[in-house]
Amino acid sequence: MQVLKYGIGTAAVLRLVMILLGSELIESWKPVLLLFAGILLFSSYKLLASGDSDDADDEDLSDNGIVKLCRWACGLHSCLLLWQHCILIFVRFCKSGRLDPHPHHCKTHARQGRAPDGRQG
Repeated sequence: MQVLKYGIGTAAVLRLVMILLGSELIESWKPVLLLFAGILLFSSYKLLASGDSDDADDEDLSDNGIVKLCRWACGLHSCLLLWQHCILIFVRFCKSGRLDPHPHHCKTHARQGRAPDGRQG
């Protein structure tokens, strides 16, 4: 719950900072306003030119750049999680001398008053 509060607070603060920086940029350099107006006009033209087609929902997005980027990032994230898991197994092996990817036995031995290597604690 605390992390959620920090996340919401950080998002609000960063949004405020970006709004203030954007308004300062527009005030100090007027061509930025023209650029934003051009983007708005272009996007509204594209929206009006496309009409009311129901085929927009059936569009194949597999070749979309954003979709490709997200798929690449998810694959990279999975790969990083796998590497993290392998590193943790290696560290546990170096510390305990036994190769156990899931040290559930540590909890069992701790409840029985024994160390993970079987000695009495």
